[in-house]
Amino acid sequence: VRHLCQEGSATSPRQGLGISPCKKMSNLQQQRKIVEQLRREAGLKRMEVSAAVEDLKKYIQDHESDDYLLVGFHSQKANPFREKSSCSLL
Repeated sequence: VRHLCQEGSATSPRQGLGISPCKKMSNLQQQRKIVEQLRREAGLKRMEVSAAVEDLKKYIQDHESDDYLLVGFHSQKANPFREKSSCSLL
């Protein structure tokens, strides 16, 4: 039993008969995946950029007191990036 995509088959692209069935199947599979992805994206809830920006600004303002880059750490012990104290063994 010969596989359809086997080299030397009657529909091999090397024989000048066009695209092999495997390439056609591969292209068809790619197109189906693209259509599937587009259908998923079409079902997503969308919002205008201006509304998204306003939501993002509000979120940042509401949470800025928790942002360590803005307010720093409450104590040096809370800072995970502090220099570790050295311990010497005698």
